[in-house]
Amino acid sequence: MNAPRLGTVSGARSFQAQYPGRCPDCRGQITLGDDVHYDVEGRIVHDACPLHLDDLNDAGTPCRNCFLIHAGECM
Repeated sequence: MNAPRLGTVSGARSFQAQYPGRCPDCRGQITLGDDVHYDVEGRIVHDACPLHLDDLNDAGTPCRNCFLIHAGECM
């Protein structure tokens, strides 16, 4: 078993998931071996929640001038 390691933004001890579950932060699946830690409420969450491409697609189309997604015209 690997020793707990510090590596999260909050400084919580990180470890590898030993059981599958669901991350309450991103609602994504936690699979065996994912890097996780306990949050302040005692829930197991991902160290870094995965980025979901569907979330980006719903946000809009990047501007061709500044490459940002914004409402209205580019400044």
